[in-house]
Amino acid sequence: MILIFIVNKVQRILIIKPSSIGDIVHTLPFLRTINRLYPGAEFYWLVNRGFEKILEGNPYLDGIISFDRALWRDNPIKGIQSFIRMVRTIRSIGFNIVFDLQGLFRSGMISLLSGSKERIGLRYSRELSSIFYTKRLGYPENNNHAVSRNLSLIKDLGGSVEEIEFPIIVTEKEKDRMRSLLGFNKEDTYIAFNPFGGWQTKRWGFDRYIKLGNLLHKEGYKVVLLGGPKDREKAEMIASRMEKEPIITAGKTDLKELVALLKYVDLLVTNDTGPMHIAAAVGTPIIAIFGPTDPRRTGPYGEGHTVITGDVDCRPCFKKRCEEMRCMDSIDVGEVLMSAKRMINLYKG
Repeated sequence: MILIFIVNKVQRILIIKPSSIGDIVHTLPFLRTINRLYPGAEFYWLVNRGFEKILEGNPYLDGIISFDRALWRDNPIKGIQSFIRMVRTIRSIGFNIVFDLQGLFRSGMISLLSGSKERIGLRYSRELSSIFYTKRLGYPENNNHAVSRNLSLIKDLGGSVEEIEFPIIVTEKEKDRMRSLLGFNKEDTYIAFNPFGGWQTKRWGFDRYIKLGNLLHKEGYKVVLLGGPKDREKAEMIASRMEKEPIITAGKTDLKELVALLKYVDLLVTNDTGPMHIAAAVGTPIIAIFGPTDPRRTGPYGEGHTVITGDVDCRPCFKKRCEEMRCMDSIDVGEVLMSAKRMINLYKG
């Protein structure tokens, strides 16, 4: 189905994609392409507080609207007040079209409360969010990569996808700080580890990363430990158990600085989590270790990456808890080491 909007009447467009980091990164190519489809329109993005950094300075955005979702959990009264303020802000701007790419009941309801007459969501949506839409577009099932799934709306709108771009802007100041943090030397080879992640079942295990780090250090590579502020203590524990001290950046970078940092490393070895998608967006080669999730849907986007999965018949199961963890246990450190050396030889020679 081809939909044609009268472009010169479209003034303001809202994209609802509050979280997570990976989901936001996967939506950036949609933002780039939808700008071409509606030239002259103003584009805004609704995002959870804390994730604004990844969008700051984006040349395809005219405004960022943030709200503190955590307030709902920590202080329901303040959460309701914050939600009301957010809705008032959205309605005061006066959006002509809202794209809900989150596809949940809450995001669908926000699209309705926006007051926009055109509320567009994915054909594949959850939690009855589709009851709030005026149109549902894109792929009908959730078996494609998230980037492709978002871009499928463009084709239904009558547009085309000429090139895929992940516009994330970092400043020279952020680049300089990350070079300093790394003690960057272009003659060295930097391999970043991201041993953390949201789900317990997505984590390959600290002991394996420690063993891999020791082996890579012996090969002469520099190991960099990524992580957020909450991961700092665990990162220091991992570092203390390695035979040679790695470079710890956990808790020392904000989101934009993490983007800059991942531009300078030569390889990322990671669980299925946000920094993996940032690395793919900036073109850094990745070894992605996948357990319960499906790399066809949320793996590193693009060419040149290696995905390692456990050879077990129960995956992908999408379980957040598992007593056996056979998928992760079946991934050998030696296999990851061989992949790392092969990729470094391929991309750095």
